[in-house]
Amino acid sequence: MEAQSKASNVNEGSLKAQGLVSALYDRVFGDLEIVNSVNHTALLRGYVLPKLDGKILSAVWQLRRLMIFCKDSETIVTCFSPLVGATLKRFLVARKFDVEEGFKMLMNYVQWRLSNPENAVRQEDIKASLDAKKIYVGKHTDKAGRIYFVCVARKHKRVNMQETRQLIIYSLDKVASAYLTGEKGMDKLTFLMDWQNVSWENLDAQTLLAGLQTLQNYFPERLALMVMWKPPIMFWLMYKMVIPFVDEKTRGKIVMAYKTEDLEKYFCMDNLPVSIGGSGSEEKLFIPIQTLTSKDIDY
Repeated sequence: MEAQSKASNVNEGSLKAQGLVSALYDRVFGDLEIVNSVNHTALLRGYVLPKLDGKILSAVWQLRRLMIFCKDSETIVTCFSPLVGATLKRFLVARKFDVEEGFKMLMNYVQWRLSNPENAVRQEDIKASLDAKKIYVGKHTDKAGRIYFVCVARKHKRVNMQETRQLIIYSLDKVASAYLTGEKGMDKLTFLMDWQNVSWENLDAQTLLAGLQTLQNYFPERLALMVMWKPPIMFWLMYKMVIPFVDEKTRGKIVMAYKTEDLEKYFCMDNLPVSIGGSGSEEKLFIPIQTLTSKDIDY
């Protein structure tokens, strides 16, 4: 009887382990067709990620195997929606297809998401920041066909860093879940940072650093370009404090723009309001992040 009991326990444990592996397999491997169906054209222009070839496909599979047999596999099954190939591939690209490094970065993301579930930030949690109306999304895309955020620095007032981080996560999650899914799951974003008419109270090194580090650590390969529009001399004091803590790849995506001709490289001026050198109105061209829906952007 004792032997039968032990055998029964072993079988139950074995079945549980098999069920866990099966569930994780479905969650991690089940979307391989999605990976292969993504349109990855125009890589050299920096718009999307590379087309899957044998080497890349092998790296994605290796990363998935590591996920299945890692100590956090049960957490991944329990707490996460399918980690689609686009997500895995973004982490691999961020680490130059070094599977071990990509895995470390991905597991860091998994642990971070346990504390910051997707779309879990409520508007009431960031009311002061939303009321300031400092983050918008363009009604139209930039010249590269990318969705772009508009951050108006002169409307920024310091609040506690917890709310600031939540605002950043809320904004990125909202756009990603509404627009960057399926075949667009690997698309990137542009950020237009408006530094006109700022004062010392608007300059916040912690907030700028939090935004850049959130993008590079938890939303890898989402940032295509960050355009700094008319940063004043005082901006450079803050910028020099922040930039040493930003990785070289992210740093290389930041450009300064002082003239309308500079903006015209990246944006159609008819799609920008007069306040940023264009010819339209903010009300028609910029959508406050809190009111954004999945039908607002011409994308």
